[in-house]
Amino acid sequence: MSQEANAILNTWIERVNACDVEAIASMYKEDAVLLPTFSDQIRRTLEEKKDYFRGLAKYKSVTVTIHQDTAACEHLGGSF
Repeated sequence: MSQEANAILNTWIERVNACDVEAIASMYKEDAVLLPTFSDQIRRTLEEKKDYFRGLAKYKSVTVTIHQDTAACEHLGGSF
């Protein structure tokens, strides 16, 4: 994984684990589509994304961790 992509992922993880909804939402482009893990509702708008992360923040025991030894990174083209 590129250093820049790794830094972005680590920032996202820190913000999710800190339950900082505004900071998490600021990382998504306006037209980004969120396919959530803990919901069956696709999130398209900024408010829908915030709502998802607000709901997730209620579960203090839920945290995100990347296990580097089992993580796979696939370059799809473009740049980060």
